[in-house]
Amino acid sequence: MRSKFTLLLSGIFFLGTFSLPLDRLQAEAASISCLQYVQLSLSGSGETVIPPEVLLANSYPDYDIFIVEIIDPPTGNDIADCSMVGDIIMVMVTNTQTNNSCWSNVLIEDKTSPIISCSEVVLPCYESVDFDDRDILIDTLYDNCTAAEDLDVWYSQTIHALNCDPLYSIYLNRIWTVTDESGNSSTCQHSIYFERGNVADVVMPQDTMLECPQINTDPGTLGFPTLNGIPINGFCELAVTFSDEIVPLCGNSFKIKRTWQIFDWCTGEMETHIQQIEILDTTAPIIDCPNDVTVFTGTQVCEGTHILPFVNVEDACADNADVNIRFRLEGILILDPLVVLPVGDHIVEVEATDPCFNASFCEYTVTVEDNVPPVLVCHNIVVTLNNNGDKIPLNVNNITDFVFIDNCGIADVEIRRMEDKCGEPGDVEFGEIIHLCCEDVADGVVTEIRAIDIYGNVNSCMFNIAVQDKLPPTITFCPPDTTINCNDEMTDLSAYGQAIAEDNCEVIYSEFSTSEIDECGEGAIFRTLIASDASGNADSCVQVITVINPFGVTPNDILWPENIFITDCDPETDPESLGSFPQVMVEHCPISFGINFSDEVTGQGEPCLLISRTWEVYDSCNQMVVGMHVQLIEVRNNAGPNLTGPEDLTVYVDETSCSAQLDLDVVEADDCSFGVVIENNFNNQGGAISDEFEVGTTTVVFIAEDECGNTSNWTVIITVLDTIPPSINCPENIVAENDPGDCGAIVNWDEPQAEDNCPGVSAIPTQLPGEFFQVGSATVTYVATDASGNTAECSFTITVQDNEPPVFVDCPGDIVINSDPGECGAIVEWQIPNAEDNCPGVALIANFESGEFFAVGTHIVNYTATDAAGNSAECSFEITVEDTESPEIVNCPQDINVVNDPGECGASVEWQLPIAEDNCPGVELTSSHESGDFFPVGTTVVTYTAIDAAGNTFQCIFEVNVEDSEDPVFVNCPDNIEISNEPGACFGIGEWEVPEGEDNCPNVEITGTHQLADTFPVGTTTVTYTATDASGNTASCSFDVIVLDEELPMIACPEDIEVNAQSGECEIFIDIDLPETSDNCGVDTFFNDFNLLEDASDIYGVGTTVVTYTVIDIFGNLDSCSFEVTVIKDFELTIVCPENVVQGNDVGVCEAFVEIELPEVTDFCELDTVFNNYNQTPNASDVYPVGVTVVVFTAIDADGVSATCEFTVIVEDAEAPEIICPDDVNTVNDPDSCSAFV
Repeated sequence: MRSKFTLLLSGIFFLGTFSLPLDRLQAEAASISCLQYVQLSLSGSGETVIPPEVLLANSYPDYDIFIVEIIDPPTGNDIADCSMVGDIIMVMVTNTQTNNSCWSNVLIEDKTSPIISCSEVVLPCYESVDFDDRDILIDTLYDNCTAAEDLDVWYSQTIHALNCDPLYSIYLNRIWTVTDESGNSSTCQHSIYFERGNVADVVMPQDTMLECPQINTDPGTLGFPTLNGIPINGFCELAVTFSDEIVPLCGNSFKIKRTWQIFDWCTGEMETHIQQIEILDTTAPIIDCPNDVTVFTGTQVCEGTHILPFVNVEDACADNADVNIRFRLEGILILDPLVVLPVGDHIVEVEATDPCFNASFCEYTVTVEDNVPPVLVCHNIVVTLNNNGDKIPLNVNNITDFVFIDNCGIADVEIRRMEDKCGEPGDVEFGEIIHLCCEDVADGVVTEIRAIDIYGNVNSCMFNIAVQDKLPPTITFCPPDTTINCNDEMTDLSAYGQAIAEDNCEVIYSEFSTSEIDECGEGAIFRTLIASDASGNADSCVQVITVINPFGVTPNDILWPENIFITDCDPETDPESLGSFPQVMVEHCPISFGINFSDEVTGQGEPCLLISRTWEVYDSCNQMVVGMHVQLIEVRNNAGPNLTGPEDLTVYVDETSCSAQLDLDVVEADDCSFGVVIENNFNNQGGAISDEFEVGTTTVVFIAEDECGNTSNWTVIITVLDTIPPSINCPENIVAENDPGDCGAIVNWDEPQAEDNCPGVSAIPTQLPGEFFQVGSATVTYVATDASGNTAECSFTITVQDNEPPVFVDCPGDIVINSDPGECGAIVEWQIPNAEDNCPGVALIANFESGEFFAVGTHIVNYTATDAAGNSAECSFEITVEDTESPEIVNCPQDINVVNDPGECGASVEWQLPIAEDNCPGVELTSSHESGDFFPVGTTVVTYTAIDAAGNTFQCIFEVNVEDSEDPVFVNCPDNIEISNEPGACFGIGEWEVPEGEDNCPNVEITGTHQLADTFPVGTTTVTYTATDASGNTASCSFDVIVLDEELPMIACPEDIEVNAQSGECEIFIDIDLPETSDNCGVDTFFNDFNLLEDASDIYGVGTTVVTYTVIDIFGNLDSCSFEVTVIKDFELTIVCPENVVQGNDVGVCEAFVEIELPEVTDFCELDTVFNNYNQTPNASDVYPVGVTVVVFTAIDADGVSATCEFTVIVEDAEAPEIICPDDVNTVNDPDSCSAFV
């Protein structure tokens, strides 16, 4: 009996038929066996209970006896879920009756497609065709294992226009596709309708007020008509236009009247709205304030000049050039750009005012500095010391002929020495006095004098003071003549006395000497002693020193030469060669002596000889022989023979021999040897060898002996070299086939033999016969080497050829595949076949590569395997690519915005034609309009449709928007108008011809900012006319109405003022009334030239001051008036001179420096100057000549009033004359006379 059944489990894709005998089923119930590998798909809930019947290899009548458990991962149950998708889990089945178990590997899969549903949707017109909010557009989106947010959802769609449909503008036919993470997919299709726009629902932009510099008035910034807060687009079938009317305000601020028009293309309904936009300027200009400035005084004046700088300003709204800049110096308006200022700091205020009267201020400081140093003119001077040598003071005020000049005034003059030589450390610092002394006589005094002005500027000049000393020294003691021995001190003669002299300054001692000493050490020294001072004044005397020599040469003063023993052969025996002489050593004085010798020789011409040399020493000064001595010189030959012979020698053998025949040079002794016998250690040929030498090195030693038994050796090294290489011949080249299945072969050959001219040659190969050689060529080399290291080699090649072809083991079968998306073909991949060969290096060549693109159709792929030896094998298979894809339009034009053609209410519009593409050729493209068609002003929808050979279609839609951008034209815009202000008023009345406008379209509206006969304020007012056509295009014409303020301001000064100063005062404060001012437009400022203020009340000095007032109106017109202020003083200028001065002359000069008191000046007002007629300075202290000098002082005050006084300076000569007598004179008589001329 057989049982047949079919098992179908919900959610489990398992289908099978079992046909087993019942008795076998019962018998096998006790045993258990599982399938090794099972695939299991989850249900729509994402979970599945694993039944035992899908795991067991056999069928059973009752499956309730089995339990199933997932053991990897260890879940403890039999439920598979989504977390296991794609994994292979291990499941155990257990028989509960027998406890037998088996195991299966189960692949968990998800093959349930996602659930997606969609229905018809209506969207507002302002939404995009790419709107893809799933919550709104998709009704149901669910998957058993993949979360909704992780599903891959995309769509394709076509766009359909509904021209002027009462409800909708367009609709989309959209297909949604959803794919879960296991690759299961589902689709839904629905229509999406876009509602037409309603003019009544449009929300207009609000009025706006902006602050400069926020002047972006684009609707994108200031607001655009919206539907539900979104700007209106083309799907709403509403046209939106606007036009602006601009009303200028002050500066560049203005108002905009923006008129919006909303037009329904289908119903003709229109809505108009006016939006007011104000651009205000309430921000003051920003001043780039000038930096603080330092200027300097001129070289001749104590004032500096400052030029008012150009000031950079930035204004939020107005043009920078329209900002008015004014300067005030310490509160007073500055009109002249060139300002002269005294030394000091001055605050300058900068005011910047824009056309809307916003003002800002800043300050900077002008510092006037005096950097001009005083001018000095100085020169070298001469000062004479007195006769007693005292240091003398020099006061800077006594140097009267130097010049000191400064633009602002000299404050002080100082002097200093550059080096202190007089013991006055303070002299090297600047002060009033320096000192001069005897130490300055030689080099003079480098002196610096400096002048300091009232602002601390310093200048100096260097000059030299020549200090003179006219008194010469006098020698009061000269050392007497004396006599010394020749061995006494004659270099330092000071031991024989020093001169003594007297002088007003320091005495400088010096001396020189001349000697007349003969060769015997006797004669005289003439010593001249000199006393001088730094000025070169000098006195001298002469001391005579007589030199005698009481000494002579004695035998004890002679050191005789030693006897000499010489062992050389025929040596030089003269005293110079031997360096042997008597030495005379006198202890006291140098003396003249002579040395002579004579020789007696025994054994002349023999190897041994004896010389007796007699020496004699002669005293030349005393004319006598002092001593004689005999010196013995013995010569004996005890040296070996001096040999000459052959040099070391290297020779080479020839090809037929292993030795060399040599005839060596003869070994010989020189002439200094007698009876020489020569032998050698090589043979018995003595000093001349002719013999055979073997290969290698031979050392030959020659021994020579003379008749005295002295011996010498001569050694020569003979090297015989073998450079002849051996010879060897290799077998011919060998060619062999590879051994079957091997990439090579075993090769044998006969080995070659080597030969050489000398014994001991051997041959070594790189490889031996019977070795294995790889396929290819190999070179075998034999190297033969002889006993001397000479080598020779030979080579031959062994070529092993590979004749076995490769074999393919896995050639692919034929392949059928669909084309890739977007391609007229497909990239096809396959397992590349493998080829095997007996040798490595098989090259695989194919006419196509795996992963290559294949066009639609059938292609044959051929593989060829070629090994390194050129043996080859082939495999082939077919690839068929099928086309299943629809076309598409890939470059649909964007919406086109153009302006109308000149003079037309529309435009001919061209665009780049879209291209329909398909993965395969044959696509056809149609359109609702053609490029180059004429389009009216407004929006037109253009539709292109692509149809391929299979009937698949695709559409692209874009809009053509034609905008009327042609502005109207004014034909008679007036020129600028210049008028005068109305008398007594700050305005004028303008008249002009109203301009007319023309346009390519009718209904041009003309508006203007001003009307005829309007009043215009003084200044420039721009009148602007605007022409606006139906599309909101505008043109403007502007001209300026310039009203000139030609009326001067009015000013009336106070009457002249005369007042008396109080007793003893030079100035007085006067209270002065303000002038009366007026102007038709307004007074800007008025000021006086005395204190540069509006109020002239101030302190006035004695005399008459003319005060001028200047008034300036707001437009720069000015006028002035003047009045006088007179202050009368009640006192006079007086000056009282010092008493007369009587003083004696300074020592040694016919003049005297006289200290004089300053005069007393009485003046209550400003004193201008005080000076005297002697040195033109306020201080008459100076050097005055002997005699009477009348000095007149003059005082001048600030008003030019002067007063004088005088006194007398008498310098008396109180110094007696001095006679300086000459020294005593000692001289010799004139030749042939008993007297002398002195």
